Amino acid sequence: MGNFSKAPVDRASGGYVTSVVDGVLRVLVVHRPRFDDWSLPKGHVDDGETWEETALREVSEETGLDAVITGNPVPISYMIGDEPKIVVFFPMEPVGDSTIGDGDPNEVDDVAWWTLERARVNLTYIDERRVIELMS
Repeated sequence: MGNFSKAPVDRASGGYVTSVVDGVLRVLVVHRPRFDDWSLPKGHVDDGETWEETALREVSEETGLDAVITGNPVPISYMIGDEPKIVVFFPMEPVGDSTIGDGDPNEVDDVAWWTLERARVNLTYIDERRVIELMS
């Protein structure tokens, strides 16, 4: 394991939220101005919180949409500087209709339903594009 065997791990969780919008299967994405990126909704796991609780909370906070987990998660990992990060994405569907609400303006400035093809090409991070591939 080398230098990273005892390193702290940054843990985050989020959602791969899909819905049929205008007759086409789409995935929910967010734009975060702080990073100027397009990504799947996600955030840090709080103390005492499960991966699932975090994912549901973050989707709601960032998109204003309540969702339900529909299957098994897909984990990804990468390095941020010298610190490893693990993000667990859960497949989800909206509770009720797929109307996007108001997300936290301190975190996101745009929320959108993208086609799977657009997400495969335009999500900022390759690891999240792989999540689209694995879950679709």
